[in-house]
Amino acid sequence: MASWRPRVRKDGSVVYQVLYRLNGRQTSEMHLTQRSAESMVSLIDKVGLERALEVVAERQHSQAVPTLREWGEHHVEHLTGVTSGTLHRYRRSLEVDFPEMIDVPLNLITRDAVSQWVKRLTAEGQSAKTIANKHGLLFSVMRTAMHAEHIDRNPCDGTRLPRTERREMTFLTPAELERLLVNVRPDARDLVRVLAGTGARWGEATAWQAKDWDKSARRITISRAWKYTGTSARESGAVKTLRSRRTLAVADQVADIFDAAVQGLAPSDYIFTTPTGLPWRAHNFHEQVWQPAIHYANGGYPRDDAGNERFNGRARPEWRVPATEPLGKRPRPHDCRHSCASWLIARGVTLPVVQQYLGHESIKTTVDRYGHIEPAHMKAAASALTASMGGGEIVEVVGEIEA
Repeated sequence: MASWRPRVRKDGSVVYQVLYRLNGRQTSEMHLTQRSAESMVSLIDKVGLERALEVVAERQHSQAVPTLREWGEHHVEHLTGVTSGTLHRYRRSLEVDFPEMIDVPLNLITRDAVSQWVKRLTAEGQSAKTIANKHGLLFSVMRTAMHAEHIDRNPCDGTRLPRTERREMTFLTPAELERLLVNVRPDARDLVRVLAGTGARWGEATAWQAKDWDKSARRITISRAWKYTGTSARESGAVKTLRSRRTLAVADQVADIFDAAVQGLAPSDYIFTTPTGLPWRAHNFHEQVWQPAIHYANGGYPRDDAGNERFNGRARPEWRVPATEPLGKRPRPHDCRHSCASWLIARGVTLPVVQQYLGHESIKTTVDRYGHIEPAHMKAAASALTASMGGGEIVEVVGEIEA
């Protein structure tokens, strides 16, 4: 363990003494700034005294090269086109996620060091996606350091990351959606139906304002979404990509919901709100609306000592209809979006159109996620090749899938 303390010189100036034990003897060294002393103590605590002293010695030959902390702060400070929430996450990540490297000069961070860091995160049980995000930040910091000629190569190049295992999507048929909606709180049913009927993301749908609905054209525009700010507050800002900004022609059933919902609203009023008139928050919706609905739709009715049905301490409202047949699925709110995609594909809508409707930036995303539920088009391709190779007529194959 190491510690530091301020010391006042005879001339009145203050220096900062770092204390540690070396070979069983109390040893100290002086630092001109408190931050330097704190950095030294932190480095000893994180990597051990021996490695910390090696780093200090190496720094003497690398005085012109900033540390990861110093350059990381510079990198984040000069980022453009990102939200305040993203900047907050990056600063927080630099503070807590790179203890082995944070106070090491950039030119002393090797590929082996990055690999060992990845192994540590994996051993701690962090998800592949989380590790990839943190590695992406480190890669970007090192890339700008290369451009500034602080280092010759990026030590993150070629790092093998754990494979991401994406959670399986859950598809609801229209009939299953109706069975779920019976158990959704009445004041949130329209929102759930619209999520499935438009394929909009949660942050997009809950940011809709009355002015986004074109009643005459029966179209809804998606141009903004909720953004994370790094605090308990939220802000509504532009959607992430150009393709995410889109105008959707909606089903008649969904259009009727919008017509009714915007009645009496000012142009900037949010369309879907809680009973108190505030925009829905994902956490509150999940706890108060979604989880109970999934629970009851699957026939789960625990009872208290008095015999009353309860979930999370709440009695079952009278409007909830006991399921005669359990839903047998436990979808997430985002699975409403996946269900919408499956309904489009089942009716013969091509993947490029599905891409535009859902606002995917790349057709690859659409194909990777939904290509496996397009059997009719695969059969059509096989039929076309059979006819071409055999000289016969091409037979159109049209089919539906159960989404």
